[in-house]
Amino acid sequence: MNIDGSNTLACITKATDNTVVFPLTQMPILRDLVVDMRWFFKQIESVQNSVPKRNKGMYHMKDLKERYLSTLQDLKAKGQETAAE
Repeated sequence: MNIDGSNTLACITKATDNTVVFPLTQMPILRDLVVDMRWFFKQIESVQNSVPKRNKGMYHMKDLKERYLSTLQDLKAKGQETAAE
């Protein structure tokens, strides 16, 4: 999220009544604060394969990517339903 002009994690940023929140500026916006993260996942997959990790079981990028893409399809379906009404 872009919070008060800087990209940061919303879960660790203290919010006030004057806090301004925007989606990440370098990613395409899908809806409200939801951004298209397919490019991000593609980059992570290319880097993960080149860095050996002892505890690979903790990194579930494939599951995370599948969950994101199914959510993306759900959003598109809802958008089409709304447009049809």
